[in-house]
Amino acid sequence: MRQLSFLFTLPFLAGLALAQPPQSVSPTPALHTRVKLVILDVVVTDQNHKAVHGLKASDFVLLENNTSQTLKSFEEHSVTPTPATAAPQLPPGIFTNYTPVASGGPLNILLLDGLNTKLEDQARVRKALLDYLQTAKPGTRFALFTLDIHLKLVVGFTDDLQAIRQAVLDFKPIIPRMMPSEMDSLAGPGKSLQAMQSSSGRLSGNRIVSSGMNPQPLAPSNADTFLSQYRPKYSLDAINGMARYLAGIPGRKNLLWFAGGFPPVAMVPEAWFDQGPLANAMTVGQQELRDTVDMLSRSEVSVYPIFAPGLGSDSSADDNSSMLQMASQTGGRAYINSNALTDVIARSLEDGSSYYTLSYQPSDPHWDGKYRNLRIRLRQAGYNLSYRQGYFADDPDGPSRFQRKFDPGATTATYSAMHLALLRGTPQPLQVVLTARIAPAAPSPERSIAPGNVAKDGLRGPFRRYRIDALVDPRGMAFTQQPDGKWHDSLEFIAFLYDSESRLINSASMSGSVNLNKSPDETYQQSGLPLHLQISVPVKGDYFLRIGVHDIQGDRVGAIEVPVDAVKGLPAAK
Repeated sequence: MRQLSFLFTLPFLAGLALAQPPQSVSPTPALHTRVKLVILDVVVTDQNHKAVHGLKASDFVLLENNTSQTLKSFEEHSVTPTPATAAPQLPPGIFTNYTPVASGGPLNILLLDGLNTKLEDQARVRKALLDYLQTAKPGTRFALFTLDIHLKLVVGFTDDLQAIRQAVLDFKPIIPRMMPSEMDSLAGPGKSLQAMQSSSGRLSGNRIVSSGMNPQPLAPSNADTFLSQYRPKYSLDAINGMARYLAGIPGRKNLLWFAGGFPPVAMVPEAWFDQGPLANAMTVGQQELRDTVDMLSRSEVSVYPIFAPGLGSDSSADDNSSMLQMASQTGGRAYINSNALTDVIARSLEDGSSYYTLSYQPSDPHWDGKYRNLRIRLRQAGYNLSYRQGYFADDPDGPSRFQRKFDPGATTATYSAMHLALLRGTPQPLQVVLTARIAPAAPSPERSIAPGNVAKDGLRGPFRRYRIDALVDPRGMAFTQQPDGKWHDSLEFIAFLYDSESRLINSASMSGSVNLNKSPDETYQQSGLPLHLQISVPVKGDYFLRIGVHDIQGDRVGAIEVPVDAVKGLPAAK
């Protein structure tokens, strides 16, 4: 048994609290964590596919499971963004995943999928995007992502069209390759870091009592077979990671997903959406798809799959059915058979640029996890409406219905929110906002690694030990109030150390139950939730820290990534 202390000095608590913006966004904007409103974005077009403006709340009729609902709010949106909140000016050694983004008009995500697209079709998409960007409207905001084995954020949200154009110009067709750490993991026992230190216990106030777990070996596998077998899995993981990244950014997001074929990612039968006999017999992949669609909906993300090869390709209907389903369930639109890619891009962005946002408190107060059908109509005839067709009635303040714990001995194919959050180079998820101070823990190098670290076999020193002191915003976590008045949740706090080739070489972690004497809101206002780890880094070489927190009950994550070069010159923490 080992007791870990979480006692912070008041000046440090105050410093971290100031570093984290006082008005950080809700991690689940589509279902408010207190009032529990359902938010819907509705695109209205006329017979010529032009946006319809000037409608009022009284023009809309909203039905949930054929029962009329009363609107609580109504707002019309168009491409009129407001300036973004200034990013917090953080002192040296302080880092956060909080991401301020301009509000107002929609945000547009360009996802260039090299995992499921032939090289020639990637080049076709690149040319179409360059053609479109020459005539894009000023003020339109984009972010650019690519998909290899994992999702990568190339350019964050910006209205600088030249920056986006340059990034597209610099884009080189992707040949999917596994990261070195994944190749190591497929080599079998003794070839890579096979497990991370895990602990369990109870965190009450500022302390946690923990106990270690034995590492589990990884099963060997052939890399080529693995990649082929799990291509659909990687695709869904990427969209899952995208949803977790976008969860902390308010407003509508239009995801334009360019791919040469959309693999059948754990297809969910139509009967599942109707709560038929298969509703309670989902596979793990189907559960992940359900969870992903739910997060996309909560985060106001509408998916627009765009088939890169265009008309006349040999893609089968089965290859696209899952993405057609995802588009329908998120209020987007799929473009499968079109050779005019530039026109398709323009139509997709125009379709999602002018919309109405409706919110309501469901007349059925029972959060039973069942799928609820939505139907919206206008009192006027002759208009086309696009919106998500339903949602899962999961309690936004309650535990996640489908979650997989971070399995330290599993292969990279095993889905877990924390596994995805800790991958180097992937977008930093925003479901849980955290701020961390990272500094050397000792003034001079050491010959051995810090207690509790789990390092790759053969890792040699000397080492520099670093202290990670973090504050977490508890408002983004699924705390539940107990009969004794305390608020309870469970968490994991993990630091991974990667080398310059993305190989995982060391880790430190803790996990346990958390009991707050005050509500999450009050705890946040006072200081936030303090966490602490120490991890050893070889003195020689370039290294990167990936630090994540996992709200286990809500299956929500937050993470930051820091190059060790950014902190190695700081004075030792006191």
